[in-house]
Amino acid sequence: TQQISEIIDHINQVHEQIVAEFGQNLASSQVVVQQASSLKDGFIEFANGLRKMKANMIQLV
Repeated sequence: TQQISEIIDHINQVHEQIVAEFGQNLASSQVVVQQASSLKDGFIEFANGLRKMKANMIQLV
């Protein structure tokens, strides 16, 4: 029973480690998604700026 108890303890430790690592990976994934979203917003703003610049250039000509 001592060995069984040790095995169960070991399984629990590994399980806790897996859960912790999964939580960290999930948090990292959320950060990546947020960064991608803000990058997309930045590109949209950049594209809008180019459109305005083009409109201004046309008016100048």
